Amino acid sequence: MEAIGRLQTLQDKYRDKGLVIIGLNFRDNRPVSEKILADANAKFANVIDDSPAADKLLYHDMQGLGPLMESVPLTYVIDRDGKVASASYEIDPDKTLKSLEPLGVK
Repeated sequence: MEAIGRLQTLQDKYRDKGLVIIGLNFRDNRPVSEKILADANAKFANVIDDSPAADKLLYHDMQGLGPLMESVPLTYVIDRDGKVASASYEIDPDKTLKSLEPLGVK
């Protein structure tokens, strides 16, 4: 839940600069996901999909992130043109902020 709090902090701080956080949970079923989000007081948008197709896409079909891990969070920073600016299996506020700088968020 600490990771969710970090994402919420980024959303709150940089919303006015165009940052949008969208959570994607492909691991937990809807009731579990909703409880986690409620307990963390997450207000950013979230998509919950624990279907086999989502699991396959996220954990077996993704390329370019190094060794695939079956863990969350998987964090992408996507620019306004839809290009992936960074991707990682961690939420490090400093690393995330650094990846936002070329996109005009400082």
